[in-house]
Order: sequence, then C-alpha cells, then structure tokens
Amino acid sequence: MTIMEELLLNIETAGPALVFLGAVAALLLTVGAVFFGYMAEEEKNGRKLSWAEWPIPESETISYEETPKLRLAA
Repeated sequence: MTIMEELLLNIETAGPALVFLGAVAALLLTVGAVFFGYMAEEEKNGRKLSWAEWPIPESETISYEETPKLRLAA
C-alpha cells in the first residue's frame, strides 16, 4: 500500500465514528437546551426549583466558631 492509500483508508474508517460522536453531541446539546428552556419558563412563572436551592435541606450549616481548633504536633 502506498502512503496515500493508507491515509485514505484511515479517513474512511474514522469517518463513521466521528459522525456518530457528532450526532451524540448534537443530541446532548438539544436535550440540554430544551431542559434549560423548561427550567427558565418555570422560574419565569414564579415556581422555584427545589433541587437548585442552597443549602441542601438535609445538610447542616456549621459556623466557624463551633469547629474545633486543630493543633499540629511538632
């Protein structure tokens, strides 16, 4: 095989994989755009999305005064 034939063969074998990955990327971008558009409409109508609130309802906030001081042994 010549160098040109090998390059052409490599391009032909990588082409379908690149097309597939491009289609998957386009699908993910479309799904993300639809999801973020839905979230924007819900927030525009006044609804709060509970998963986006901070702090997480099950978590506790720790003040810096309550944390014990760490001492290093030399």
